[in-house]
Formats: sequence, C-alpha cells, structure tokens
Amino acid sequence: MIVLLNDETADSEWCRFEWETAAALKIPIKVVVDLERGNKQELLKRCLADYPALTSHQWLDCRIWVKRWRS
Repeated sequence: MIVLLNDETADSEWCRFEWETAAALKIPIKVVVDLERGNKQELLKRCLADYPALTSHQWLDCRIWVKRWRS
C-alpha cells in the first residue's frame, strides 16, 4: 500500500481504517509525506504512537507544486 500522508489523511477516519486493515493483513505500507500539507516530524510522532506499521519502511518526502494558470 502506498500512503500519501499529510495532516488531512492523518485525521481521516477512513484512511486510518485502511492502515489498520493493511497492517492486520500484513500488507507492506510505504509512506510518501506531503511536505506542503504536513509537518514530517509531527506526523512521525503521531504515527509512531498510533500506527507503527506506517514506520516499517523508510518514508519518502514529496513536495507537490501546482501551477495555477491565470486567464
């Protein structure tokens, strides 16, 4: 499973359910941290406490830039 982790997904009840299910089924989880919408250190603290399966592989950092077009 690939998880795009940011403040919104960390607070999502549905996402947390998917993470718990993947962990229970021993599905590998790779985390991509959205650095534009979340603080990596804070997210790591939260995941270590509540979802240790998210920390079984090294996290990838990602910055998503969206170019806004002017008309």
